Amino acid sequence: MPAAKILVKHAIGEDAAAKTESVSLSNNTVKNRIEEMPVDISEQVISRVKDSKFGCSIQLDEPTDETNNVQLLFYVRYTEGNSVKTELLMIKELSRTTKGKDIFKGLDKFFKLNELDWEKLTVQQTGFRLC
Repeated sequence: MPAAKILVKHAIGEDAAAKTESVSLSNNTVKNRIEEMPVDISEQVISRVKDSKFGCSIQLDEPTDETNNVQLLFYVRYTEGNSVKTELLMIKELSRTTKGKDIFKGLDKFFKLNELDWEKLTVQQTGFRLC
């Protein structure tokens, strides 16, 4: 924390640096925040996808990690205002195989859990579209 205080002091000023003293940095505070951040980010992206005026496309990948476990990566591209955003939306370990049915089950579970609508999914040349 001392380095952050020095940085804040030089960048923003003495008053802001003094406020850094009130920031709680106990092990539990840091641990809880680390656990909450991916959930918060995921919820924000899902909300933006649902609000996207022009829908979105998805891309899936199933790489194998260093322990030979297969991971399902689900990327989403959507519009937000006048910008196109691309985000990693989900990482899920596939416990069985990389067969289409196993990938679909993982994706379908994610769609249902997050109330994404399969009916709004259309195929595009570069992937799928989800409104």
